[in-house]
Amino acid sequence: MLDFYREVRAEGVVAFEKDGDTLLFEWGTFDWGKGNHFEISINRQFVDAELQDDDAISQLRLVFYFVPTEARLQLKGGDRWCDQPKWLSDLETFIRDNVVYQSVATSSAEAIELYYDHN
Repeated sequence: MLDFYREVRAEGVVAFEKDGDTLLFEWGTFDWGKGNHFEISINRQFVDAELQDDDAISQLRLVFYFVPTEARLQLKGGDRWCDQPKWLSDLETFIRDNVVYQSVATSSAEAIELYYDHN
């Protein structure tokens, strides 16, 4: 996902300065009806230049689901945005140095999903 953001520009979205093509790293423990899971995701969010409000927003999401161990439950949920490719190396460093990433780096995910969501 980082390489995809680095190398491929989206067409038909608003300008970077208006958050038309952003990257989001987020994590936390959630229950979406299938029990608690610790999740880490990388999401690329697009804002369509032709649409308005929430209808303009779509996301390509790559989500990794892990067993919510006691140590992972102690980690508070959070996120970090990257709003332009020139800041991507900062996001990459943040991810790799983050205790959240390190808590799962040597673990196998229970499940992985890649999906596109448009309002």
